[in-house]
Amino acid sequence: MNHSRPVVIAVLLFIPLDALAENWPNWRGPNSNGVSNETDVPIKWDRETNVKWRIDLPERGNSTPIVWDDKIFLTQAIEAENRRTLMCFNRENGTLLWQSGVTHTKNEPTHRANPYCSASPVSDGERVIAWYGPAGVSAYDLEGNELWHTDLGDLDHMWGYGSSPILYKDLVIINFGPGNREFLVALNKKTGEEVWRVYPPHAPEYKGEDKAEKLHGAWNTPKVIERDGRDELAINWSHVTVAYNPLTGNEYWRCGGLGDLSYANPIWGEGVLVALGGYHGPGFAVRPKGDGDQTETNRLWTVDRSPLRLGAGIILDGHLYIPDMQGVLECKNLTTGDTVWKERLKGDGPTSETWSSLVLADGNLYLMNKSGTTFVVKAKPEFELVSVNPLGEHTNASTVISDGEIFIRTDKSLWCIGD
Repeated sequence: MNHSRPVVIAVLLFIPLDALAENWPNWRGPNSNGVSNETDVPIKWDRETNVKWRIDLPERGNSTPIVWDDKIFLTQAIEAENRRTLMCFNRENGTLLWQSGVTHTKNEPTHRANPYCSASPVSDGERVIAWYGPAGVSAYDLEGNELWHTDLGDLDHMWGYGSSPILYKDLVIINFGPGNREFLVALNKKTGEEVWRVYPPHAPEYKGEDKAEKLHGAWNTPKVIERDGRDELAINWSHVTVAYNPLTGNEYWRCGGLGDLSYANPIWGEGVLVALGGYHGPGFAVRPKGDGDQTETNRLWTVDRSPLRLGAGIILDGHLYIPDMQGVLECKNLTTGDTVWKERLKGDGPTSETWSSLVLADGNLYLMNKSGTTFVVKAKPEFELVSVNPLGEHTNASTVISDGEIFIRTDKSLWCIGD
């Protein structure tokens, strides 16, 4: 007699539900590194195949959605009404449950390819928090009722903003910038009151100047890393990466080697932090030890001129996987910086360019281009293309994975991909 089936069922009954399915509570997922622990994830779809549902969105947008249990949250500008909003959808069928927000009538410069509300929201399951740039920060309960709103003042840069808020313990932390007013700020997530604020260590040539019209600034989302038994908050500023105490804002260490522009998030894994500059800027990898300046002592490798970098990468098994804005995916040796392979990902859409970040699930890398085509590539030192999945709609967002489904935001739609 075969007794294996009852044993398997008994084991499954004692596996926590969150081990089988994950929320995607903020930009870059449950661990803020683009990595999903789920294994049963779709690898093949198009506009007709494996689409659970698709709904229309009111306007274009660059922000990536988040998922908490049965709800999807998405920031959305309604430009004709000067509105900055947070939308909540039923994840089962895409029905709009509620939409809350603020009105902002002041002039707000941005790049034509960077619509307002480009920051993803963040949730802890009790509240969801959205940063609307110069329109402030708002917290809502899961029914859409505003809990608090904090105005952080004007933000003025010709390209707009792009960083997303993160949660750490009782704090919501925001990279407020770029522009004339740039700072890293922590607010109490329950009240919106400011707890600490620090300013970037700009190179001397920028002090006292009008930085808003210069090719200068940091758009990346800070990353909490664990090192030597403590949590550190890393951010790529112009020219330098700095790690702070996330509870106080006090500096732990820094490493120089970036250029004027910092687009991509700090990439952390296996004790190494990789910081790659935007718009052909320099970059580096560092294995920080102790505190203080790591520039001359602990950098593993540097690059003097990077390709156009915007999307965040993945570190796995001694390798760094990183896209560039031209649609080229590269695998590098993490400790030497040497290129292992480099491939241009081409689909049938009008462009192969990408602003998206990599996502890793079940040994596969997911990268979406501006044409709405998602490429699935094996995360290993030999290039292997698994599938090419076109949706035919322009997007600058990234893929989201939760409970065996993929959520994709385009300029026109919100898609749920599921077998």
